[in-house]
Amino acid sequence: MEIRNTVDSFYDSGSWSNTSKLALNEELEAFSSGLMVKFFALSGGVERLSDVDFSQAATATATVSELDYATTRASFWENGATDNFAAKFEGNLTVNEGGTYTFFLTSDDGSMLYLNGKPIIDNDLLHATRTLDVTVELQAGTHDLELRYFEAEGKQTLQLEWAGPDSGGARSIITGANLGHKTSTDDAPDPTPEPVSGLLASFFELQGDVERLSDVDFSQAATATATVSELDYATTRASFWENGATDNFAAKFEGNLTVN
Repeated sequence: MEIRNTVDSFYDSGSWSNTSKLALNEELEAFSSGLMVKFFALSGGVERLSDVDFSQAATATATVSELDYATTRASFWENGATDNFAAKFEGNLTVNEGGTYTFFLTSDDGSMLYLNGKPIIDNDLLHATRTLDVTVELQAGTHDLELRYFEAEGKQTLQLEWAGPDSGGARSIITGANLGHKTSTDDAPDPTPEPVSGLLASFFELQGDVERLSDVDFSQAATATATVSELDYATTRASFWENGATDNFAAKFEGNLTVN
């Protein structure tokens, strides 16, 4: 993992300061209970899942703790469509005890269940409420789960159940205890960094023949860096930094001055 250091500096209460924070150069992730779902209002004419563009912008999004939409004419989401809509549910299935599991997918109209990227139940096309099942061997751990669904007209149904070691052998709705999803923390506000006294200084040893600042490449790698509390180098032959050059060198000081 690459760690990137970003620095902002300021002057506070009569002293120079800089504020430093570490930024991880990869997306941070956390886990939450339930499945993420995207709902799509359709214009009609859908007869199979392949008629739906699930990559389009969603009409609405939500998190659901289970898939237990018993036969109803109600919308699956607040103020949503009751006919001609589709949904894509995504997340993870956590299996605490490995073994033999049977999945039951009930829907009206079409649906498809994917586990670890592979379709395991195909309940697609226009039809009344219908249940299909499949039996698989699952290891303990986390498995990617996705379910796609569409409803044309009339009543709608969508239920996902299982039977296996985690359900005590009984057929039951899979709940949030076994369902989860990753949530990115990229959109979370950065924590307020702690102030560190001083300006950030970059020192450069030179080869000579420098007559003006434009002769110095301040973008090159610094010979040394340091944090300085003030700029008060009285006339001296001493180096500005530990074991540094006393002739033919340059320095760049960076930060902000805050006027209260």
